[in-house]
Amino acid sequence: MLQNKNDFEPLKVFSLLTGMYHFIKLANPDEAFRMLGAFVAPNGSTTTQVKILKEMTHKWADKLQRSYLTPHESLIAFKQVLFPAVVYPVAVMPLTEQECNDIMKPAIQALLKKLNIPRNTNRDLLYGPARY
Repeated sequence: MLQNKNDFEPLKVFSLLTGMYHFIKLANPDEAFRMLGAFVAPNGSTTTQVKILKEMTHKWADKLQRSYLTPHESLIAFKQVLFPAVVYPVAVMPLTEQECNDIMKPAIQALLKKLNIPRNTNRDLLYGPARY
């Protein structure tokens, strides 16, 4: 029985259209590959995508803290740059609320600091309707 991906031989396939051989790499079911902007594993595992999104938000938070952006510019950067980049792959992933909170936590904390809002402010106030 094959135990690791190094034991697999690439699959050799002949194309009738091009008249050439193509090699298809066989992968483990838990190995994720980037497909249409999201890292998807055949077995449905989301660990790779969560890890990549956490790294993305950590880098963004670090850059925001070191930037000279005004509070207004920081909010625009969050809404127009980071948020769409995180939401797009998450839309196709079955993530828990805790995983989503863990992904966004560093970015939210950096943004709150930039907006001069205490980090322990009740989230109901932050995410509530704007008219109140």
